Amino acid sequence: MKRITSALTVLTLSLALSLPASAASKTIKVYIDGSPISFSAGAPYTQQGTTLVPFRALFEKLGLKVDWNAKTQTVTGKKNGLAIGLTIGSNRATVNGVVKKLSTTPVTVKGTTYIPLRFIGEASGADVEWDSDSSSIYIHTAASVALDEQQIRTVLNQSIAYFNNKDIAKVADLASSDSPIKDSVDSLRQEAEDYPQFSKLADLKIVNLDQRMGEAVVQTTEEATRTGGIYIPDTRVTYVYTLVKEEGSWKIYDFSSQRVDYFVSQDTLAKSITVPSSDETSLKQLIDTYIKSFNDKNLDGMLSTLDPSLATDDFKSDITSYFKEYEFKSTTPTVKIINYTAEEAAVYVEENETVKADNETYQQTYKYVYVMGKSKSGSWLITDTFTLAE
Repeated sequence: MKRITSALTVLTLSLALSLPASAASKTIKVYIDGSPISFSAGAPYTQQGTTLVPFRALFEKLGLKVDWNAKTQTVTGKKNGLAIGLTIGSNRATVNGVVKKLSTTPVTVKGTTYIPLRFIGEASGADVEWDSDSSSIYIHTAASVALDEQQIRTVLNQSIAYFNNKDIAKVADLASSDSPIKDSVDSLRQEAEDYPQFSKLADLKIVNLDQRMGEAVVQTTEEATRTGGIYIPDTRVTYVYTLVKEEGSWKIYDFSSQRVDYFVSQDTLAKSITVPSSDETSLKQLIDTYIKSFNDKNLDGMLSTLDPSLATDDFKSDITSYFKEYEFKSTTPTVKIINYTAEEAAVYVEENETVKADNETYQQTYKYVYVMGKSKSGSWLITDTFTLAE
């Protein structure tokens, strides 16, 4: 029995010594754009933290034309203006003639040439991802990443277009099966009715794209022009979207606004608005009263210009603290009515403010839109205020 055990031990040891380092460990699987690579010439293995694979299968799957020079022991892969060259036993490689240092040198094992996988993948423009739990390597080619990015852009553009057209059912169709958006259809429909707009995608940035998990985080900048409804100025909003891939298609899981900038276009400022003279006088007097009360540190005067919904305890506390801390004066060189109905108006105001604090004098110009609503008694009151972006 001892002789049999000894013989088996010698056989096992000899087999282990004939294999590359780590070859006896868990099998390493390699995928390109989700499809597994079959390495018939030998199994991938890890050496000093670097995975090496038979060169021919990898090159061919990446679309590289293979050339092997037995005399110089050099392997070359070429495609579309890309040339990668490696030499057996050398820790130097070339990418389009530029010399690069390798973490591990290419080697020949039992007639098969092994090359460092990550270097080749990244040199070809692909993303390389290692999953330690499954001992798998995922290679995402540049073409695959570009296709996913284009599909994501298309989905977001479609969602914006559907919202512009108040087609909220189609917006919901672009959401994933477990998306909270599907539970918000009624509120989205109400928002589209109350604040009709024409929105467009001004910028899109892929923050994270995990092709293996089918998840993406995208930041967008969307510009919206008001087309009617309850008044708000035009907006420039930064959103963050989370998308997931379902049955091969990208779907929106959720989104949130990160920043909202309000602005008034030059076209809006240049446009003439027809306003009855009595209301025009009342609206401008309302601004005058508000600014005068502010300059006089007259809290009651300011509150008399506001809709009761704005006269909160926080507002009163903030204004009172400001009055105590600073000496200031505001002037309004520009006051222009930019939107008017019998029940609601919007007034663009440029306000120059001079503030004295800590023996220093500061001057600043602010731009606002004051929204006014007509009360049941027929008087105008400020119902909302928007600070415009610079």
